[in-house]
Amino acid sequence: MVDLKAHAADTSLPHSSLAQAFVDIYEFPVLMIVALSDGTIVHKMNANDFLDMEMKVVNLGFSDPSSQNYYKFLMEGIEKAETILQQKH
Repeated sequence: MVDLKAHAADTSLPHSSLAQAFVDIYEFPVLMIVALSDGTIVHKMNANDFLDMEMKVVNLGFSDPSSQNYYKFLMEGIEKAETILQQKH
């Protein structure tokens, strides 16, 4: 986070505004983010919320429920990204 804040603060660096956008939404202790290449944040989840998710065992080929939930988080992010990209074009 220190490096990200430093990059955001140095406006002479490329993408400092993108770094600032990520700093602005950060939630302690860890934030998982799915973003488009232009910096548009399409999906995010705090690690504490992730750990609080219901740990259902669904046979998706994963050995533990947290892997399944992470996969679900990523798939939701991809779906949201696809929707946003379709709206932009």
